[in-house]
Amino acid sequence: MIKRALLLLLLTAVWAFGSWWYYTCMIKGFCRTDGAFTSAADRAKTIATTGAAAVAVTATGLVNDEQATPETLESEPTTETTQATEAADQEPSSTATPSTTSEFIDQDNDAISDEDERRLGTNPASDDSDGDGLKDNEELGADLQNPTDTDKDGIIDALDEDDDNDTLPTLQEGTIGTDPRNADTDDDALSDADEVSNEKIGTNPLLADTDNDGVSDGSEVGSEPSNPMDTDKDGIIDALDEDDDNDGIPTALEIKANSDPMSQDSDGDGVSDGEEFGSNPDQPKDTDGDGIFDIVDSDNGSDEPATAEETEASETPAASAETEQTPTAEPATEDQVTINKSESTGDDASSKITIQKSRLYFPSRSSNPGLSEAATNYFKEVATWLNADDSHRVTLTGHTDSVGKAKNNLDLGLKRAVEIKDMMVKLGANESQIDVASMGETQPIASNKTDSGRRQNRRVELIPSLKQ
Repeated sequence: MIKRALLLLLLTAVWAFGSWWYYTCMIKGFCRTDGAFTSAADRAKTIATTGAAAVAVTATGLVNDEQATPETLESEPTTETTQATEAADQEPSSTATPSTTSEFIDQDNDAISDEDERRLGTNPASDDSDGDGLKDNEELGADLQNPTDTDKDGIIDALDEDDDNDTLPTLQEGTIGTDPRNADTDDDALSDADEVSNEKIGTNPLLADTDNDGVSDGSEVGSEPSNPMDTDKDGIIDALDEDDDNDGIPTALEIKANSDPMSQDSDGDGVSDGEEFGSNPDQPKDTDGDGIFDIVDSDNGSDEPATAEETEASETPAASAETEQTPTAEPATEDQVTINKSESTGDDASSKITIQKSRLYFPSRSSNPGLSEAATNYFKEVATWLNADDSHRVTLTGHTDSVGKAKNNLDLGLKRAVEIKDMMVKLGANESQIDVASMGETQPIASNKTDSGRRQNRRVELIPSLKQ
């Protein structure tokens, strides 16, 4: 009876120890002495990286049915283990966490990462995605969050074959030398496409004045590029014709002499400009010696020079208290501001305004020429009037011809008004009593299709007033 009880107790102890050993060693792996396993987590990692074969070796301690030693496990992996390890390197287990990298990959060597190129839509395998001759990194700009889109058409330059939308492909512009990001490279009011592609024009897109006659291509072509101006109807458009009116005097010389290069008889006296100009290009004829070239003097038949009083009288408008008369132009010089005055004042209702309104004419594209003598004397009078009373004010408004871009002309008109203000201040006027403004090219008083008209439009108008 006692023996039976002891046997039952022994069997119970063996069963308990066996259960503990199986759970601890085979399931948990805590009883190995070779350091292969320390936990179930380690087993999972080993499975992921070395494969089931290595796990089998480690779990059983056998290599090719022989007992494995720690050295064998470390230095002599089986064929199955090696193959499993290589497979794990090539094809990570689906249970492994995907790896990330910060490595900069740029397969086309354009300094833009492939990742950024895919995000922007450019080709990571090509450094010129749109094939326009400009590298992607140049066209994208410095800010990859806001890549450059010159023409604002919704297509970034790196993907746009015509960056400035002037109908000339960027690749072609690179060949002819025009600016692919500026539709009017030479700023002559003609688009690059008109100058290159319009067979009726044929001007140089890199030169604002192709025929070098002193008038820009845009002004000589006119407002209709499809029908460019040809004043003398000789088959050569004015923009390419050195003598627009075919009177024998180059347009450049007519501009210097202040004659009309688009009329063969500038002064309307029945004698052509070619006959009146003379043979000396540096000194046009002045038959009556009155300081006015015959080419612009409708009365040059006098045998004796005009007296100083006669000359002054011819330059001064007749007085009229009731109406503003048409100004008579003072003899112009090439590099000075000249002046026309009107007898009426800025505020006809006030007798306190004793100075005249005026128009001051500027040389082409100029904002800081000198003053003619008559203009200087006039401004001295204006300065004296301003200083006589704090309520006296003048407004200077700058105007331009239509040559060039509208925004540039608005700026130029303001520069002209400011220049006149500065001149007046130097003559003693109080700058706080002088206001300046600009209308740019928006208020012409003559046609911009002729040089004489453009000369009238390049002006600053001075209007006196009283501060309320």
